[in-house]
Amino acid sequence: RIAQLEKNIKDMQRLLELKGVAPVSKPEPAKADAAKAPPAKAEPPKAEPAKEAPKAEPPKEAAKADVAKDAAKSEPAKDAAKAEPAAEKAAEAAMTAGISGVMVNAGGDVALRGKRASGEAWEVGVADPASRFDNAPAVAKLALHSGAVAASGTTMRGLHIVDPRTGLPAGSVRTATVIARDGITANALSTAICVLGPEAGLKLAAQIPDAECLIAGADGRMYRSAGFALYERTLVRPVADGLRALGVDPQGITDVIITHMHYDHAGNLALFPNARFHLQDAEMAYCTGRAMTHPHLAAPFDAEDVVTMVRRIYAGRVVFHAGEVSLTAGISLHPMPGHTPGLQAVRVSTERGPVVLASDAAHFWANLKREVPFPIVANVPDYLDSLRRLRALAESDDHIIPGHDPAVLLHFPAEPGLDGVVRLDLPPSVERAS
Repeated sequence: RIAQLEKNIKDMQRLLELKGVAPVSKPEPAKADAAKAPPAKAEPPKAEPAKEAPKAEPPKEAAKADVAKDAAKSEPAKDAAKAEPAAEKAAEAAMTAGISGVMVNAGGDVALRGKRASGEAWEVGVADPASRFDNAPAVAKLALHSGAVAASGTTMRGLHIVDPRTGLPAGSVRTATVIARDGITANALSTAICVLGPEAGLKLAAQIPDAECLIAGADGRMYRSAGFALYERTLVRPVADGLRALGVDPQGITDVIITHMHYDHAGNLALFPNARFHLQDAEMAYCTGRAMTHPHLAAPFDAEDVVTMVRRIYAGRVVFHAGEVSLTAGISLHPMPGHTPGLQAVRVSTERGPVVLASDAAHFWANLKREVPFPIVANVPDYLDSLRRLRALAESDDHIIPGHDPAVLLHFPAEPGLDGVVRLDLPPSVERAS
């Protein structure tokens, strides 16, 4: 128990160092007693005679002092190297050997580097804390491009984490799963959360840059940090599979319209190696600018998608637009700021007249009908004005296709033989609920 207590204290000290907070040391009793003693009893230090000084030459002594200082400075680095999880070391070794992407799972510690060959995110399952079986269904599935995942808790090893404040086992958390930039942070934070409990653990996680957590409390409740849901993505139909089902080869696509850069609209860029990407100036400026210093605004973006788009810019494969533009016969782009400053809708000529693909200018038909914004919004007045512009571009609300409304699949005729695919170029087959 003492050994475990010492380990927990070291883990929490590492976490404090990562946060830039210096641990506060307790005064030693002996020193405190000495401070309380009457000054008269304290013996003044004896001056050493000059002849007793070391005969070593000053330059050499100075060099030794510098070496000692350097050695002292290197200790934290040595500790960090020793503490680096095995999964991290293995992943780094794989990348050094020339592998383009790897995911390493070492006893539940997961390290992610590079990319999958398909360009899609790595998938990591979170074990069910209520089950001790390795093959039990996951309680959450994560989609990650890089970083680390670590979990601590009592599910598999019992009450093995000691609360350094009491010396007793910590039992208010069954499992704490943490996503972080690196394994040391993920491990230290997951252990600290188990000690602190769900509510204090969430507050601590909110202070660590790029860290998110899922906490299974001993009370049976699941606690999620504000941004954890952004990683809980399950592709029901991968984009490449959906395109091929329609007879479209992703490698043959020459132009891709990016309505905006949120993670659910700007992923899978690697699927289109021969395409140009069409984007509004305002959108790229937004997702790479000052606004991203605000976690609330940055949360819907995936940094890896943004960086990938920047690389496409330098490769000459991004076409920027500043306003409305006719892309080709029957296809035009229309700025719809609000949800993000540079969001653009796409107007397409069809058999039943022009159809406007609203993307997230209107998540649901209800946003149009009630003229209220979706909660994720950069500018409310712009959002409401964009709703009016959508209606000005379309003959009716049925000619406006919202970006996230499941009613779209019920409202339009299904494509025979393709589950979950409907024909937007044909008139609605079912009347929408008012």
